[in-house]
Amino acid sequence: MGSLRQRAGGWDLRYRDLDGRQRTERFIGEPGRKRPPEAAVERKAEVERELRRGTYLTREERQVTFGEYYEKWWAARRVAATRQYTDEQRMNKHVLPHWKRWRLADIRPSDVDDWVAKLATTMGPDSVRHCYTLLRGPVRRAVKDGIITDPLIDIMLPPKRKIA
Repeated sequence: MGSLRQRAGGWDLRYRDLDGRQRTERFIGEPGRKRPPEAAVERKAEVERELRRGTYLTREERQVTFGEYYEKWWAARRVAATRQYTDEQRMNKHVLPHWKRWRLADIRPSDVDDWVAKLATTMGPDSVRHCYTLLRGPVRRAVKDGIITDPLIDIMLPPKRKIA
């Protein structure tokens, strides 16, 4: 499926992705050593496993940020104009400033817990839950697309207010 070849100053991992496009990844080799670096061997095994399982993702898909994925999610979203206005305000003030540059693959449940706890110090429980929902939308779409595993597992949200 894939092959490792020594080239000047390093090693090339070559393989064909699920679309049949040839891909090459470069690894720095150690001078005077005839064996490929451990990282190259591990990456080759990982790529072959992902290709067999049909879970292979291109480098671009693995590197996508929350901000980039949010744009796709927002464009496909259908809500009332007033809801869109409210969501846009909250997204621009509370969600995007924190998560925009994060790679989706780097978001962990503990990061989300920390963010929710920080929000809870300055806003009410309903507002925190609303902001969490705006984070959840693009993340769940990425999970559905197979780009990441779900980092929104067991997130502790502030309790809902009881209406008397």
